[in-house]
Amino acid sequence: MIAQLDSFLTYLREDRKASDNTVLAYKSDLLQFVEFLETPPEERYQHLKISDWSDLTGVHLETYVEDLDAYEYVRSTIARKVAALRIFVQWLQEQGSLDFDGVVHLRPPAVPRSNPRVLTHQQIRQLIDATTADDMRPESIRDRAMMELLYATGVRASELLSLDVDDIGPEYASVAAETSGDQTRSLGLPVWAAKSLKRYVEVARPQLLGDNENQRAMFLNHRGSRLTRQGLWLLFKGYASQLGIETFSPHILRHSFAVHALENGVPLSEVQTALGHVSRSTTASYKRRGVGVGTES
Repeated sequence: MIAQLDSFLTYLREDRKASDNTVLAYKSDLLQFVEFLETPPEERYQHLKISDWSDLTGVHLETYVEDLDAYEYVRSTIARKVAALRIFVQWLQEQGSLDFDGVVHLRPPAVPRSNPRVLTHQQIRQLIDATTADDMRPESIRDRAMMELLYATGVRASELLSLDVDDIGPEYASVAAETSGDQTRSLGLPVWAAKSLKRYVEVARPQLLGDNENQRAMFLNHRGSRLTRQGLWLLFKGYASQLGIETFSPHILRHSFAVHALENGVPLSEVQTALGHVSRSTTASYKRRGVGVGTES
């Protein structure tokens, strides 16, 4: 499957004269789809596992889009990923690798013009406190560090989970988040987030790590492996449900970071850099949101 993906990227570069940035963006989005097919992220998706593009069906395509929608991604990101997938599927059809019209199964969600959903400062504090309300298990300390890091920096959940131990700056004062390809952006941490991260690294992570001393991933599950996006979503959804927050995803913490930072007078350019936005207008949309909890974008 990777060999055909590489051929497609060559086609983009040589036949369609796509820029290097465009090719890298397509590669990133499509590798995520390949991973979904070869190593399904959840037990309920195991029946969808395939190792050849000729086995691809409309169910695979529709389920993948539904999975994107169910977890961390905003509508505009899903639309971009689906657009890349549509072009790739069309190419597979032209190559004779698919015997059905896959494009009809790829309908991205409409990108709403409404404001992003955000939480109030009180809701954020309640969520963070909920992680360690009942105990100080290593998992609880980990969850608090993750939640504070997401809210303190505005990183995407995928960026958070891709962090390695080497991405943490001296004295836990910063983290290096991957933006795209080999590019990273350094994000400073407030004292309270640095304190939680330090406690996780020095107290909780060694307990989760166990004998897996070669593991470099920062945030681990109970088996000492890198925590997955689905695992993070389920954990945080549980905390939100306890507080009666019905519609929640880790991405809402990113929205909340942006809105609260702008409300507190942080320059738009700084928020744009923190979020990793290419377009200033994308960041500026956070200045137009309504008061309190809005609608998710």
